[in-house]
Amino acid sequence: MEELSTEQKTEAENIKKVRDILVDIQTKAFDRGAAYNNLILLGGYAGAFTTWNFTRATMSPEALAAVGLLLTISLTTFVLFEVYKMTNNVRTNLQQRALCSENLPASQFLARMAELQKRVDSHTLKVMMPAWGVSLAITALTAIGAIGLLCYAFLATLFGWPRWP
Repeated sequence: MEELSTEQKTEAENIKKVRDILVDIQTKAFDRGAAYNNLILLGGYAGAFTTWNFTRATMSPEALAAVGLLLTISLTTFVLFEVYKMTNNVRTNLQQRALCSENLPASQFLARMAELQKRVDSHTLKVMMPAWGVSLAITALTAIGAIGLLCYAFLATLFGWPRWP
């Protein structure tokens, strides 16, 4: 095997540093984005349930069932993903706690902590982010469908349109 030159080693180290920075940026952006989306979704649910309360009496049983089903799918998907995310966070925290309780020299501790963070970041990029995308799509689309039905019920009442269905 050919030995790398000093210049090649430096370039490889720089590429690794850039990659590590990008992974860090991606995982932090994911965390912030997920927190912001949770806030928006919770506000949306509050609005949907308030609207449903006002339109319930004017809706057909089928429309009530459709809204209920869509909101149930949306909420269930949201909660299941949040439980999954929470479970991953607890597992990571337990691993960090176990590492902190070991009496390791500083260099070993830092190396093992860096390795743990690398695994967490990899899991976030490969598993959590795609799962979040799917969860967000299901959660948002079903909630928007329910809100659409509720808006129609409001408009039907205001303008004398026929009830759906």
